[in-house]
Amino acid sequence: MTRLPADDPRLALAVLGIATGIGQALLLREAMAAMGGSELAWGTVMSLWLVGMAAGSRLGARAGGHALGRALAPLTLLLAGTGIVLFRAAPALTGAASGETVTTWQAAWLWAAAVVPPAVAGGLAFPILAGRLGCGGAGRGYGLEAGGALFGGVALSLVLAPLGTAAALCLTGAAVVLLGPWPRRWSASVALAAALAGAALVSGDLLAAAGWRWAGRPGELRDWRETRQQR
Repeated sequence: MTRLPADDPRLALAVLGIATGIGQALLLREAMAAMGGSELAWGTVMSLWLVGMAAGSRLGARAGGHALGRALAPLTLLLAGTGIVLFRAAPALTGAASGETVTTWQAAWLWAAAVVPPAVAGGLAFPILAGRLGCGGAGRGYGLEAGGALFGGVALSLVLAPLGTAAALCLTGAAVVLLGPWPRRWSASVALAAALAGAALVSGDLLAAAGWRWAGRPGELRDWRETRQQR
């Protein structure tokens, strides 16, 4: 089997699928936990994600080089991480009292700020990368991205989710970096991936403790645990 070079658009599209699939799933989990596990919460995240992807794709079809397209996969995860922090900080940002549920309408701006930016980044990358596949590139590109998303979803469900949102995000980032948005900087990619893997060991405790404080709960968080279903 011939190994794909790091700058091959097919590999970049599969990596993009991993980043967008896991980023979206983690944001959805956080939103459901932060603002009530209702169908409205689910639908709001999904609709905002589609709006962001559509807007990004529109921009990507007009401008952008291949280097930008490859770099947008790790950027999507970075922006998803920002969205996760926003969801954890929702009680403090919306002025909710300790134990009070943050309603969808009360935090409408927060939903958009958390979900739309990573979706735009993911959507922006797709036409740039698919355009390099030539005739019929959109269809093949969608298949490659969907395959990456499927792989990422299985990995998240079976392995990453119980480790916690922060660890899942860091380990996904490490994998995306190793798969090569910067094909001529292998040593830098390895160093960054190692740093992200190391961050996975401590990020969960830090995020859980911060979320406890932002929710206005008294005392300090003694222990925390996440499952495949929810945090």
